[in-house]
Amino acid sequence: MMSGKMKNSGIEWIGEIPEDWEVIRLKYSIKNIADKISLKTYNNQELLMYIGLEHVEQQTGRLIENYQPIYDFNGDTISFQKGDVLFGKLRPYLVKCLLADCNGKCSSEFFVLRSEHNILPTYLRLIMLSKGFIEYVDSSTFGVKMPRAEWGFVKNVFIPLPSLPTQQCIADYLDQKCAEINRIIAAKQKQNELLREYKQSIIYEAVTKGLDKNVKYKDSGIEWIGDIPEDWEVIRLKYLCKIIKTGTTPSTQATQYFDGSLNWFTPADFSEGFELSDASRKLDYIAVEDSEVPLFSAGAIMIVGIGATMGKIGYLIDEGSCNQQITGMVIKNKYDSKGIMYYLYATSDCIRNMANYTTLPILNNQILSNVMCVTPSKKEHSQIVCYLDQKCGEIDRIIKSNDDMITKLKEYRQSVIYEAVTGKIEV
Repeated sequence: MMSGKMKNSGIEWIGEIPEDWEVIRLKYSIKNIADKISLKTYNNQELLMYIGLEHVEQQTGRLIENYQPIYDFNGDTISFQKGDVLFGKLRPYLVKCLLADCNGKCSSEFFVLRSEHNILPTYLRLIMLSKGFIEYVDSSTFGVKMPRAEWGFVKNVFIPLPSLPTQQCIADYLDQKCAEINRIIAAKQKQNELLREYKQSIIYEAVTKGLDKNVKYKDSGIEWIGDIPEDWEVIRLKYLCKIIKTGTTPSTQATQYFDGSLNWFTPADFSEGFELSDASRKLDYIAVEDSEVPLFSAGAIMIVGIGATMGKIGYLIDEGSCNQQITGMVIKNKYDSKGIMYYLYATSDCIRNMANYTTLPILNNQILSNVMCVTPSKKEHSQIVCYLDQKCGEIDRIIKSNDDMITKLKEYRQSVIYEAVTGKIEV
């Protein structure tokens, strides 16, 4: 459905296109709909489904899997119709783009675009999902914290435009191709979800029941733990620790504290595994000398105490520090630090439930200090740690392999979309 000969489009992000295709500015193919619905004008005469940026998947052009229709959103919104394309103007690189399958209302962080006679909504959506288009639009955004695309720029972006039958062929091809890719991605994600559940279950079993199943058990007195080996100890976390301390952030105006060799961890540094070895940001040891940040020794446990990743656990490979979202714990020598870390990970759901809930859930040091722990002898703990290191290492390698494959599949999906909407592959 496209010619074999190519021509230079004259547009950098598009490159070559079939010689019978056009290149036109976006504004000549669509209308930007900005019909706002406010509390003053909306009086429940018609219930309209609401869609926000958070309800749209990145890169796929689909609603999130668990989206439940919302009809009672009370802020200012923009109306849309079935067949309109909703394009997220906030941080365009997040690639939030949706083809509406019903009438509704959406966040004002969307452009609501209605196709004219020369472009199909299905093809328009694919253009706006393509990597080249997104990168070009993103290059125009402004704002450090909340970069947004401006309509004055977006409407003048050049897009490749084949005939309507070719647009339909491209849309049909990509619907099928992307569906295949999405199924593989979903299967890999599901496998990782099950692997993480399995990982937590084997850790929980090992740190609460031990490796020897022939021992006698006793009631731990902890509701969510139940029975434990009778020679194990039940003790509050504060009695296991030499130090429990929350990290800090030096003044950003004091440039002498930054860009040194001291690892300074934030929640973003926590990954699939537990090892914390290379922070994305470094401090100079002057920050420690000036008491701007605490210093934790190798083997210290780090736990995120606030925000969306609250309860995430890590283990320092070398000495380091952390910001105020993280609490560091140095374990007494008579106990196995990594064993305690595994215990806190296994019971993290219960620990998170202890958090103080205000605007943000917070695990403060008082709450953490009073967490009840169960622990065997240091020798037995070391055996448990060796067992878990091996088992978790195997699981983490599979998860990482799946994650790498998911990344490659997403890149391939982006590549296929771009190649198809610019006519570089036959469909």
